[in-house]
Amino acid sequence: MDADDVGRNAADKFAQKLGSKRTLIIDSRLKDPEGPKDANDALKMGKDFKMIFEQCSRSLGDKNLLAFSDIREKVLNRILNY
Repeated sequence: MDADDVGRNAADKFAQKLGSKRTLIIDSRLKDPEGPKDANDALKMGKDFKMIFEQCSRSLGDKNLLAFSDIREKVLNRILNY
């Protein structure tokens, strides 16, 4: 999908359907607004795909996992107000 806002949002939604542990989102623009919008443009511009993958990939993580620090206040409130 393209590296514009619409493409990034669609990639996030598609990745959630596939599963966050099986998905890696690559930003082909390398934080450059004039960079390639997709893999085809990167190929035409002679970009190094290995470098793009290494520098610009991000995993989604597991949004269903929480650390205790995320819910500490809620737990304390529930204990005190039980």
